[in-house]
Amino acid sequence: MLAAWKRGSKFDVGASAITLVLYSMPTFWLGLVLMVVGVLYFGLPVAGMQSFTGVTPGYLGEAVDLGQHMVLPLLTLVLGLVGQYVLVMKGALLDVFTQDFMITARAKGISSQKLLWDHGFKNAVLPMVALVALNVGLSIGGAVQTETVFSWPGMGLLIYRAILARDYPILQGAFLVVTVAVIIANFAADILYPFLDPRVGES
Repeated sequence: MLAAWKRGSKFDVGASAITLVLYSMPTFWLGLVLMVVGVLYFGLPVAGMQSFTGVTPGYLGEAVDLGQHMVLPLLTLVLGLVGQYVLVMKGALLDVFTQDFMITARAKGISSQKLLWDHGFKNAVLPMVALVALNVGLSIGGAVQTETVFSWPGMGLLIYRAILARDYPILQGAFLVVTVAVIIANFAADILYPFLDPRVGES
């Protein structure tokens, strides 16, 4: 939002460059880089969901251990997707900024913050909702590359191992789960659209 609002500024150029790099970066390579950095500088675990030794007894110790194992895979997924979200949101906002109602609101003397949030964001959020709904399949099905790199026991790793073993029933079941998740997410997005933009319900 800030990059679109301050178009052409140093912040916009820097944010666009960073997001383009993240968007074009292969997930498995990003995971390997974060793995090296996490091990060398932060001592984070890089494989599996839990440690088998050195864990503090009790639920709190197990939760802390699980959280440490989640840091690198989660960071890989977030950085891999954030570039896409930033580019889509910026493009949608730039399109909204050229609309007549934005020019009229600016001429009325509405504050920049109110103009950005109440007029710009609410009209540009629909493409983001659609994008989130499409990426639910990636979240539910697991990012195959990320889970393979970090040996995270999720559906992505299950799909990868099933492909190697040519276990077609497992693949069919996994793809069915992903398909149902995407359908439900898109259905939820269609229900949410009229609440975000009343014009959709009127049409």
